[in-house]
Amino acid sequence: MTNKNLKNEAIAKLKKYILPDSEIVVVMHSVSQSGMQRKLSAYVVGENKRLVRLNGYISQAGIFKLDKNQKIISNGCGMDMLFDLSYSVKYELFGLEVARENQQYQAIF
Repeated sequence: MTNKNLKNEAIAKLKKYILPDSEIVVVMHSVSQSGMQRKLSAYVVGENKRLVRLNGYISQAGIFKLDKNQKIISNGCGMDMLFDLSYSVKYELFGLEVARENQQYQAIF
């Protein structure tokens, strides 16, 4: 399977789990000593009220990269990186208008 097919398949899976008004649950696992990098995980409440982990799909869709422990790597500072993860995923899936208007996420530290 080509990279483009993997990306399209990952985006289709993400759209299955994430609706425009869905709330993404973001867990922050660690912050680097410099504060420039965070390790995160993203979840959404799926069927039977169970959390569905989205890290692999987000990585395959090319939105963020994963570390060796399958955590999302978020680089940068000066803004809410948990918001950035939620916004970036919705922007990739639904475009600018949906991303701007439907920013709901729950942070867990």
